[in-house]
Amino acid sequence: MKKITKILTILILIFCFHLETNAQRKRKKDEKNNKDNKESALEVLGENANSTRDAEMYLIEGMKFSAIDDHRKALESFRKALLVAGNDNATINFKLAETCYKLNQMPEAEGYAKDALQKETNNKFMYLMLANIYSAQRRYDDAINTFKNLLAIKNPPIEYNYELAELYLKTENPQKALECYDKLEKHFGMLENIIQQKQRVYLQLNQTDKAIAEGEKLINANPNDQRYVVSLADMLLSYQKTEQALPLLEKIAQEPNPDPRTFLLLAKIYQDKNNEEKSMQYLKGAFQSPDLDANEKVKILNAVLEKSPEKASKPEVTELVQALQKAHPYHVRTLILQADVHLLKKNKKEAVDFYVRAARMETGNIEIWKRVLALEQELQMPDSLAKHAEMALENFPNYAPFWLHHGNGLAGKKNYQKALTSFQEGKMLAINNRNLKIDFLIRLGDTYNALQRYADADKSFDEALKIDEDNAFALNNYSYYLAIRKQKLDDAMKMASKLAEKYPDNATFLDTYGWVLYAKGEYKKSKAIFEKVLQKNAQNGAYIERYGDVLYQLGEHSLALEQWQKARKIGGTTILIDKKIIDKKLYE
Repeated sequence: MKKITKILTILILIFCFHLETNAQRKRKKDEKNNKDNKESALEVLGENANSTRDAEMYLIEGMKFSAIDDHRKALESFRKALLVAGNDNATINFKLAETCYKLNQMPEAEGYAKDALQKETNNKFMYLMLANIYSAQRRYDDAINTFKNLLAIKNPPIEYNYELAELYLKTENPQKALECYDKLEKHFGMLENIIQQKQRVYLQLNQTDKAIAEGEKLINANPNDQRYVVSLADMLLSYQKTEQALPLLEKIAQEPNPDPRTFLLLAKIYQDKNNEEKSMQYLKGAFQSPDLDANEKVKILNAVLEKSPEKASKPEVTELVQALQKAHPYHVRTLILQADVHLLKKNKKEAVDFYVRAARMETGNIEIWKRVLALEQELQMPDSLAKHAEMALENFPNYAPFWLHHGNGLAGKKNYQKALTSFQEGKMLAINNRNLKIDFLIRLGDTYNALQRYADADKSFDEALKIDEDNAFALNNYSYYLAIRKQKLDDAMKMASKLAEKYPDNATFLDTYGWVLYAKGEYKKSKAIFEKVLQKNAQNGAYIERYGDVLYQLGEHSLALEQWQKARKIGGTTILIDKKIIDKKLYE
């Protein structure tokens, strides 16, 4: 605020000076023409005083609007100030030019800027304003001429040779740009940014020797600073001058405590040369340094793994990951990378651990939460799934898939009532997403069935099938529950047979079809189906137990007992399996 007040004060003083000068000019003219009329002169002075006050008021008003970025209102005020003060006021013309420039009204801005410059030909700000207006219109030649005029005034601001050089580069006149940089260097001495600009120009002109010579000037002036050597090498590499960069970097690499960027650049060179061994050797040196940006390292490793995912299991990649973890143990991208590597190596539980750590550090990153929950769903980790889905929902309460995960976790813990609430909440959010809405309806059907609210369960499945009559999961779950309950068996048969016909190699769907046949008392057909099921999956305890039940119903009690015993050994059976085996009798 103090800075704005100071600027306001300076501009107002300048403005008042111009007004007073105008008043003096007018007064002298009036005095000369009206020597014998003092009253007339006094009247003129009075009018000028009023004009000064009014113009000053409008100027201050306009600058207040400018300070809050209300440039349209500022423009109105400045125009009023100019109308009152007269067109020969440089300050008001400058403010009008500046405001029009901000409003992208370039022709008007140009007119005001020229008027301001005509009044004050030694004011650098007038030149800069006009040059900026030309540049905004890509009238670079006009901008160049404006800067040249600025640099021709008395006591010129030499530093603006830098802007002039940039304009010469835009107009593809690199030699003129170099002349500007030489003037800057002669005036201010050797400056790093000027040297680097000259290097870029020389490299564009394919004058590599001169670019190197400029870099050597910095190196010679700072012999103990490796940064300049590395910067020169980096620049050479960006222009495919690998053979000139390589010896510079290899020399640095042999020095004590080399700049770690050296290793990154050498790794890139040898990767391009298809020398994997040397590339990895230098990468390891770079990854061990905590001074190098972790994001840059992660980017490099991701590029390696995207190109060759199988390298995730290679010892050298493991070493790089370990070096990265040691150098940046609490960096989110490091944790994500480690999770990605574990995922490529099929270590899904380890991947989950690292994703969770990353998610805890960056709770607002939805992509990390997606990976966490998808993996926990796949690995059937209901406790963790419910817990982490709840954490994700704290940050993304309107993201419907997280409600699905939350409900799945709770249902997996047999907390069906709370699961029901999550599925209902998610269903409302998924109203415009057809497939997601179906997923919620199916899970609602499953949950209502578990709560023995069968009418609600059937209603949910019917609603899902109304949206998609061929949805395999809705058909399968609905027909299976009906078979278990021995209700609407004809409907169950239609759905299950439809699935079995469409997916003849799917053991899950065939199992449901076999169980519907069993519920209808068609045991021989059921047996044939379960034999197909076991051909596809002979290590599923639930399938084997049901096959035993079918055999028992067909009077093959000894074979049924064998299947029950086998099922108990594998696991995944009903709570009645022990009773069936002990009593050698079917219980349902």
